Amino acid sequence: MAVKLISSLPEYTGFSRMLDLGCGPGFLGIALILDHPTMNGVLFDQPPVAEVARRCAAEYGVSDRVTVMSGDYLNDSIGEGYDLILASMTLNFALGSFDSMMNKIYDALNPSGVFVTISDGTTRNGTKPEEMVISMLLPGLMGQDMAIHEDFIATAMFDAGFYNVRSRQVKTPVGEVEWTIGKKLV
Repeated sequence: MAVKLISSLPEYTGFSRMLDLGCGPGFLGIALILDHPTMNGVLFDQPPVAEVARRCAAEYGVSDRVTVMSGDYLNDSIGEGYDLILASMTLNFALGSFDSMMNKIYDALNPSGVFVTISDGTTRNGTKPEEMVISMLLPGLMGQDMAIHEDFIATAMFDAGFYNVRSRQVKTPVGEVEWTIGKKLV
């Protein structure tokens, strides 16, 4: 589903380098690399998770086109020169420093680069989408509001300088999520 959405972007065929930020095992980034015959990618996550992503890249035969970086994306460099940055269900950890995170992402993109996020996009009253609300119950009970409310990322993208920002709710196998896409000016 992610590959279908991203590959439908008009810029997709011209992408040469992408970053999967907070990649987990790297499956989304790897799927994009497999779909796009000339794009190279960077998978970025915490050191123990980055090792899993490295093994997955080898398993899927894309190690020659994928670099794995490890670190804390809130504090460490995420690199630069990307045509596409993907952040799927990870920006919740940046809520305490969201503006600086958006600026870091904006700066890491090439001119005309595209930033794609997948987030929980819960309603302001915290009732929908149900699957995302349920997943946020435990942190909420512990006093940590980890929810990213609808249009929060879009607003932050505009504030960072992105244009042509758009969000929409998408039903996925794990529930309804919010996709937000923004483009960097030329």
